[in-house]
Amino acid sequence: MHRFFRILGLAITDFPTFWQRLRARFSSPRALPANADTAASSAAVYQQWIIAHDRAGYSARVALDLGPLAIPARQLTTRSVTDRRPSDGDTHIILLSNHTVLHDMAVFEFAALIQRCPSIALVYGDYDHVTGMGERINPVFLPDWDPDLFWSTGYLRGAILVRADLWDQRCGMAEDTTFESLIFGLVTAVGDTPEQIAHIPHILSHLPDREWIEPRPRLDAHFQAVRTYLQTSLPGADARQIEPHGIVDVRRPSAPAPAAIAVIIPTRDGLEVLMPCVQAVRQSVSKHPLEIIIIDNASENQATLDYLAELKADDPRVTIIRDDAPFNFAGLNNRAAAATTAPLLCFLNNDTEVISADWLDRLAAEALRPEIGAVGARLLYPDGRVQHTGVILGLGGVAGHGDAGRPADDPGPLYRAVASHRPSALTAACLMMRSSIFNRLNGFDATNLAIDFNDVDLCLRLHAAGYATLLLPAVELVHKESISRGDNRDPAESARFAKEVAYMRDTWGADLDHDPAYNPNLSIALGEAYSLAESLRTEPVWKRASRS
Repeated sequence: MHRFFRILGLAITDFPTFWQRLRARFSSPRALPANADTAASSAAVYQQWIIAHDRAGYSARVALDLGPLAIPARQLTTRSVTDRRPSDGDTHIILLSNHTVLHDMAVFEFAALIQRCPSIALVYGDYDHVTGMGERINPVFLPDWDPDLFWSTGYLRGAILVRADLWDQRCGMAEDTTFESLIFGLVTAVGDTPEQIAHIPHILSHLPDREWIEPRPRLDAHFQAVRTYLQTSLPGADARQIEPHGIVDVRRPSAPAPAAIAVIIPTRDGLEVLMPCVQAVRQSVSKHPLEIIIIDNASENQATLDYLAELKADDPRVTIIRDDAPFNFAGLNNRAAAATTAPLLCFLNNDTEVISADWLDRLAAEALRPEIGAVGARLLYPDGRVQHTGVILGLGGVAGHGDAGRPADDPGPLYRAVASHRPSALTAACLMMRSSIFNRLNGFDATNLAIDFNDVDLCLRLHAAGYATLLLPAVELVHKESISRGDNRDPAESARFAKEVAYMRDTWGADLDHDPAYNPNLSIALGEAYSLAESLRTEPVWKRASRS
């Protein structure tokens, strides 16, 4: 270890050994809570992962490979939340959360990124936790920058690289009394330039295990920072903490002139699910004018036909469109969307049932944000388990639901099962977006993706056009998945599905393999969401250097 730093020209006093720092800074070991949720539930699994992927070996070869980064790495200085000295000529400084220890490769990762992006404002990395005995446990693998998840949870922890001018703006602020308020101030100071915040998908720091065991104090401090900011900078907005976890739910002010919403419901018979779905929509209380478009794909049951006729006669908000063509989910929604002039479209499966009374207003407030392309809801199975909290690209080959089957009260990794965040794709079982954007993108792809993955494809095209997709778990619906169609696949259906899979891989393969909302250290094997990946989709700086 000493030889390694001497080869780089670094003073060993600048980089005290890993174990010395651990013994000096961490308290006695504690037991993990029984319900602890982590990317690797077994400490032994994580130890094997560290051996395989997180140890450079500190050989002379590695030292020489990293040599060009030695000087910029040595120039990076650290600050704690109590150390508010100005930057003193530095280009960047490293801000450490309380009792954080830097990973031995962290300064080199930061230096390498600064070389590529010298004007970057904020950089954060992944982290793990350390017991009082020095055992590394509970890794936390973060997504690329997600401003909505940050507002909900304040998820930036550990070691944060801050550009010097940004640090100098905030270091003297009296209101920044905690790490959480300081980070929140730095993030809001970056403003509307999210590309100035970068994520390094590697373990860069080690936090005391008590932060894992007792997360509520930092969530409370983050909530105070959010509330203070809203009171002074965003009139009309409100924030509250959602119990029992303490994550933040931000309610943005509604538009002065509420835009009309067209709720689009494709159906084929299935009266037993259609009736409660439509009834819940009709009973919704909203300040937005409401239109309900039911597109009937060749229903034959007389009771269904009678019900649709009664709806049309009884409620002027209801429009019935008959379509006897072969089932094409994308085409049905496109045809219904073309029949309305409403500024907001809400695509809704006929096998869903609204739980949240204010669902339309909540979805609309987010869908009208300029940067948001589409908003989805948290969907639950009839037995109460989670069905959808966003779609993970690449999971199982194309895309999948990482939280499917999770208990409803389980917050999931990074609280993403209960916190607003930006997954890379959403299901169209409940999806709201502006009609102007939908029309500009020519709607769902009814030619290549008639039934499956058309919602994922639409979300990817939204991203390509510069829009974000948002999951709003404050809005909940029950989803009796695929009851109308059923799940049986005959040979023709299997062939159609294989063709749609091939189209998605051919069209979006690179995007499917690198989901910015899902850390590349985590598995994309079917049924293994949030588990540690055996084969990583990223490389640490010491591996990149030794290969170059």
